[in-house]
Amino acid sequence: MTPRRILAVIAVGVFAVGLTLVGGADGQSSKGNITAEDPIVDVAANHTAEITIESDDGVSGSSLTGLRLDYSASTAPDLGNVTVDDVVRAGIDTDQDGTIEEDAISDLDDVTLSNGGETISFDFGGSVSISADDRIILEYSNLTNPDTTGPHDVEIVVNPSSSATSAVPRYELLEPLEIERFAFETDDREADLVLNASEKLDDIEVAVDGDRSTTLDEGDFIHHGNGNYTAENVSEGDPGDYDATLRTASNTTDGFTRDAADGQTANVTIGALSIVDGESSVTEVAAGETVTDQTVTAEIENLSNGNGHAVTFAFPNDLDGEITDATVTTDAGAASQPTTTVDGNEVTGTFDLDDWSDLNDLNVTLDADVTYPTGAEGDDLDVDATVDDADGSTDTKRLSTVSVLPIVDVAGGSMSPDEVDAGGTVTDQTIEIDVDELNRDGAPANVSLAFPDALANEVTVTDVATDTGTVEGNRTVNGERVDVDLNVGGGGGTADANLTVTADVTYPTGTDGNRLHFDATAEDSDGNSDSESRVANVSVGELDPVAITDGSIDPNGVDPGETVTQNLTVEIGNLTRDGEDAELEVVFPDPLDGNYTVTDATAADATVEGNSTSGSTTTVTLDAGSGGGTTDATVELTVEATYHSALEDGEYGIDASIDDTDGTSDTSDPLVRVAVGAIDTGIDAFSLSADDGDDDGTDDELSVEFESLTELSAASVAVTGPIEGTLDRGDLVETEIGDGDYRYSGTLVVGDGDDAGGDYEATLESASDVYDNDVSDGESDTATIERAVDDGDDDSGGSESDPPVCSPSAESDLDGTNPVEHETAVCARPGSTVTAEYVVTDHEEAIGVSVLEYEIVADTRVDFDLSVTVRNGSDAGIDAPRSVARPVVIDVERVSGMPDSVREGTLVVGVNASAFGDAPPTAIDV
Repeated sequence: MTPRRILAVIAVGVFAVGLTLVGGADGQSSKGNITAEDPIVDVAANHTAEITIESDDGVSGSSLTGLRLDYSASTAPDLGNVTVDDVVRAGIDTDQDGTIEEDAISDLDDVTLSNGGETISFDFGGSVSISADDRIILEYSNLTNPDTTGPHDVEIVVNPSSSATSAVPRYELLEPLEIERFAFETDDREADLVLNASEKLDDIEVAVDGDRSTTLDEGDFIHHGNGNYTAENVSEGDPGDYDATLRTASNTTDGFTRDAADGQTANVTIGALSIVDGESSVTEVAAGETVTDQTVTAEIENLSNGNGHAVTFAFPNDLDGEITDATVTTDAGAASQPTTTVDGNEVTGTFDLDDWSDLNDLNVTLDADVTYPTGAEGDDLDVDATVDDADGSTDTKRLSTVSVLPIVDVAGGSMSPDEVDAGGTVTDQTIEIDVDELNRDGAPANVSLAFPDALANEVTVTDVATDTGTVEGNRTVNGERVDVDLNVGGGGGTADANLTVTADVTYPTGTDGNRLHFDATAEDSDGNSDSESRVANVSVGELDPVAITDGSIDPNGVDPGETVTQNLTVEIGNLTRDGEDAELEVVFPDPLDGNYTVTDATAADATVEGNSTSGSTTTVTLDAGSGGGTTDATVELTVEATYHSALEDGEYGIDASIDDTDGTSDTSDPLVRVAVGAIDTGIDAFSLSADDGDDDGTDDELSVEFESLTELSAASVAVTGPIEGTLDRGDLVETEIGDGDYRYSGTLVVGDGDDAGGDYEATLESASDVYDNDVSDGESDTATIERAVDDGDDDSGGSESDPPVCSPSAESDLDGTNPVEHETAVCARPGSTVTAEYVVTDHEEAIGVSVLEYEIVADTRVDFDLSVTVRNGSDAGIDAPRSVARPVVIDVERVSGMPDSVREGTLVVGVNASAFGDAPPTAIDV
């Protein structure tokens, strides 16, 4: 035992002194102190009692035997559960630094309650001494603070059973600091964070996460008094999700800090202005249809509370001006009904939302009459909506797509057979009609097939069938047409159908030489219709095809840089008179693209229905009238043309083509030529040739041929010699040989007399081209017709008294496409001359080439191996023959290259008249 402890024991044994101290103004005694670790009412808290021993205290120098705490002066805490084990610390703070240097826990014997549980006593064994300036400290737990706030006085007594020393300190209890509300409040798209505490706060910290991350402190909050705070517009007006966590919400009172933050959270979702959905009352319409009271609805979310909202329904530009009787309404009960404005293809409703809710969900509906024009067939038309919030927010969404069904289309057709003879009846003749884009709405369409006037009451329909849908019925009307009810079914959209009409048709004799047209009309269930003239055509008898027969242009020569008015004439043959329109196309040279204008178009024996120009092509629509048959027509165009200075000198062709209503066509390429500036002219390859036959009973001929660099309008060839004559331009056959060059050929027949033999000369005395240029330069050539000298001997071994040498004849077709063989025989006496000639007849103009003369001797047969080639239907050539010792036979072995324009050919085989005697020559048509 230390001397201090021994001294304390002695002192106790000698005397006991009691001392009582009164608490100071601050609630604590200068001698004693009582502290509640958590000074909050009605909470578990450790209490610490402290008392300082002064030198004049009676307990000074004694031992610590007890410590009593009397709470009865104020509402006492709940002390009923305190035991020895609840004493946290007990002992002596010898230097008053708050730290116990002499521990008394081990000396603690008991803890007792008295005074109705309002006084608690701690009994010690007396092993710890007490000296002046010592401070006794005792802290205990397992008690509950009273439920009253304010000051609470506690009497602390040291060694109450002997020389007691006491003090009456005071402790303060506070209400707990509580968070009464931590939440977001929204005003439209602004989110305010509200914090309500039970008392004013000294420190605030809030973490904000989500679409905006930030930290708020007390400076970000507006203090509304007491513990009420608001952080305004945490969302900054932006839609999104926001989460807030309260990290700090504290108050410090008398050095004690209460923090009510306990991870409280608040969250809010600020909805973005949005058109979330929409619909139209119709999604499929017919072109040309007017939909009455079509409705289009926009479902809108998060529209702010305010005035001046607008919703605009936008249709495609195709519907500009097609929207009438429009009204915009809303289902928002607190909203004003919109003011409706129509602007072209857009309809806008403007309305207010006063005093409703912060963000509003509502439907806005347009009711209007909408016409879908025929030009929109086959299109998908989108209907959009745009909402403009009064707060500046906006959103756009496609609400619906309206499909405009294609308009029914009579796409074409055919007829079988399409060539018939007049005066008979065709049984089971079929007419097919292609009808496209029929509505699949379950209702029938009407398809009408109109007969040609010439066949009125001559058509008996025996069957009508379709490859799609059902034929619900057919009926013949007035002998003029058949009407068919065609249903392609339901299901929406459209379908194509092929309709087949089978009929027995009688073709009167008056229809011979005509092309007859069947017309078709289809009227769909939606009221739209389409017609096609000449959906099927039939040719009755033999028809002449349309042809461009001639053309001219005046003037046909211009200078570069010159602007000139020209009259272009096109001659057309065999134009069909069926009341329908044929098309004539005139193609000008590319350099005139954009540099010419057709100022007038007229026609003789036809009517010009119109003309149009695209680029360098002018199309003229012609009607040759009705009544059947064909006619010839003359079309004249007046053209203002500028031949710009950059054009090179030369000839420029103007082409023409005609498409007749009977399906035939013709092209003239070129129709005419225009000379721009200086052009090359001249004559080449001038020649004269003669046959070398003797006086064999066939006429001798002189052939003239030459070429010109330009087309000739006039020419004169003088032939001098034993027989004289002249070939004019009309006697010369013209053939275009390419690049604007032409070949001219003609024949002068001089006879078979002896006087025809001798030398000849041909001279081109004059030649003018179509541009009035004199192109001749006296070109000439010579030729000789030989005559045999008769010495009176019969070199052939035969005489006129000898019988003719004959051979059987045989006929064969010569169709101009495949190699053929046929033989034809003539009878000839020895000493006679045989001539073979191939004659081509083209449009009634005969063009012949006389060749292959042979003198017949006894027991001799002559074979002619002919290869006939027809070029452009205007000339023929026959290869050289070969001769063998056989009876006289002409053998045509092959023919090739005969064009369609050659109407017929004749192979003429014969001998001179003197050789035949009474036997005529033989001719076989091929």
